[in-house]
Formats: sequence, C-alpha cells, structure tokens
Amino acid sequence: MKFIDVSHIIRFASAIRREIRYVIGAHPHCLQGLDSVNGVPVIYSLGNYWFNSKALDTALLKVVVEKDGVKTVQMIPARQENCSTAMLYDGEKQRVLNYLQSLSPNITLDADGYMNW
Repeated sequence: MKFIDVSHIIRFASAIRREIRYVIGAHPHCLQGLDSVNGVPVIYSLGNYWFNSKALDTALLKVVVEKDGVKTVQMIPARQENCSTAMLYDGEKQRVLNYLQSLSPNITLDADGYMNW
C-alpha cells in the first residue's frame, strides 16, 4: 500500500514539535514508507509481524537512542507466513528494502537497512 493518510503526517508533525525523538506508526497491517520530519525519523508502519496465516512482507525495527537523540534506525526485512515470521536474506531482503525505498523519497536506506535522513 503506497497511500499515506495526510492526517498522519499532520499528527506526526505536531508530535515532533513537542520534542519527540522518533515516530513509529501502526495499524494499516502493511509495510509503509519512512520519512524525516524536521530531522526526526518517521516510520509509518511495520506491517504485520505476527498476525495471521497470510504471506506478507514485514520488518523488525532497530532504533538506537542516546542522550542527544536517535543515532541509528535500521529496518530488518522479514516475511510473515503460516503464523510464523522469519528474517529475509540476500535477494529477498534487498527486494523488501527496495520496496521500502520506493515508498520513501525523502530518505535513503543502505544495503543493511540503515536509514539515512
């Protein structure tokens, strides 16, 4: 799903003005893009990690935060299938990272899934 609800962007921008260090959205049950709002990383949705028996791409998120703010954000591609989730490697990992990059024009993801904003 490539659609991002404009109301989400408005709410995230409002939260960021209150000194939020990062934003992780939820609920649409599918992977959505990443962004940066005023230098704050925004992850719109990680999709379903454990939800049902459908076969869907998903991701783990690793965020390293120190006293002065977010240091790294890493998307770790995975696949949910038959009520189980497994990390993806090689071509499948790159396929999901490429998909996320296609949804995220304002940031870049490197080959290991690290977000540059």
